[in-house]
Amino acid sequence: MIAANFAARIRPGALALAVFGTVGCGGTTPTSPSATPPAANYPSLAGDWFATNDLTVVDRQSNTQSSYGCLVQLVVREQTGGTFSGFVSVQGGNDKQCTGSFAFAAQMQADGAITSLRPDKPFTTSYCRPVSDATFSGTASSAAIRVQMKDRATCDYGAGPRDSDRTLTIAVSRRSSTS
Repeated sequence: MIAANFAARIRPGALALAVFGTVGCGGTTPTSPSATPPAANYPSLAGDWFATNDLTVVDRQSNTQSSYGCLVQLVVREQTGGTFSGFVSVQGGNDKQCTGSFAFAAQMQADGAITSLRPDKPFTTSYCRPVSDATFSGTASSAAIRVQMKDRATCDYGAGPRDSDRTLTIAVSRRSSTS
């Protein structure tokens, strides 16, 4: 009987504590919306970009450097925030060192620093075959894109294969934008 009286007294008190404790002191819901950080403002890159750039090949044995003028076209077909994709075409007229192309996907920071560029295939020409993965670095703005590709290649100009370092500069200006 004592236990029944004790239980009868505790239940109403516990119920009152539960009701006032939850309602009277406020809940866990904030009274004003949380601050949302501003969205990053990335340069708009969609469109066609062109320029004449250099492809430099250095023979590692003789340290002989050769440079080739190449017409470079970079087309950005899609962009969502800092992610963009398209293709690069490199042409040199009669110069077969400059003839090659690849599709790519890339990532940049809001300040335009290109943090990655992934080609769908290696940059191969009639005379040079890459023997290492290419490294890329660069920047982008709404007015210019500059990327430097470096790799090691085996190049043969008729005197036998030579171990070479290649640097392709892609420094292009906007030709038109796509809407």
